[in-house]
Amino acid sequence: MQELYSKPFDRIVSLGSDCRVRYQVSLSLYKRGLGGAAVDMAAFEKALYTRAREATASEGSYFFDWNVSPIEGVISCIRDDFSNVFKEENLSITETGSVLDNATGIYFVHSFSRINGHSTQEIIKTEFAKQKQKVTYLSEKFLDNIRKTDRTLYVRVGENQQEAKEIVAAISDKNAEHNFHVLMVRIDDGESGTEHADQRMTIFRMNSQIDKPQIAHWQGDNVKWGALLDPVVLVKDSEAR
Repeated sequence: MQELYSKPFDRIVSLGSDCRVRYQVSLSLYKRGLGGAAVDMAAFEKALYTRAREATASEGSYFFDWNVSPIEGVISCIRDDFSNVFKEENLSITETGSVLDNATGIYFVHSFSRINGHSTQEIIKTEFAKQKQKVTYLSEKFLDNIRKTDRTLYVRVGENQQEAKEIVAAISDKNAEHNFHVLMVRIDDGESGTEHADQRMTIFRMNSQIDKPQIAHWQGDNVKWGALLDPVVLVKDSEAR
C-alpha cells in the first residue's frame, strides 16, 4: 500500500457509505493530537458530537460524513455538482423514520428532528430551509476541495473495486489536476488484507468480526480501523515534527 502511506495527505474525507467512516477517520485524527496518550473514548465522542472540529483536527465535516450514501448517489452528486440532491419535493419518510432523498438514494438520517424516533413531513417542511443551508455549504465545501490540488485521501466502505474505479473517474473528470487517492474498505468475514493497490486506489478487505458490545457495531472495529488509518501521514503531522 505504498501510495497510501508513502506520501503525506492534506486531508482525509469520507465518502460513506455510512457514519462509521467519519467516526473512524475522526478517531484517527483525534488520536494524533494526544501525543501518544491513551484515548478517553467518552471525551472523544463528546468532542465528535458536540464540538466536531476538535475531533477532526480543524477540518470539520464534509457532505457524506453523516448520511447513508449508496455508490450511485455519491457518483451522481459529484458528477452533477450536487444539483439534484436534497430538493424538498424528493424527500420522503422511510418505515424506520429516516428521511430519504428519492433522487439520489441518500438517507439523511441525522438532518431532521424526530418524534418517537420518526421524522415527519411536517418536520421536513418546518426544518427544510435551515437544513438546506447546511447541505449547500457542505456540498460546496466538497466541490471546492476537488478544485484544489491539495492531496486528499477519500475513504469509503464499499463492495468492490468497480466502485472505486467509478469514484476515481468521477473525481478525475471534475479536475484532472486534483491530487487524490481512494481507499475502499470491503467489510466481510474473510481474512483482512490488501486486495488491490495502485496509484489511484487501494482496496482493503477488513474482517467484520467485532469484539465489542452489539450496540457499538455500527462504529466498526476501532483497532482494525486504527491499524489502517493511523499510519496515513498528514501534511500537518509531518510539519509538526
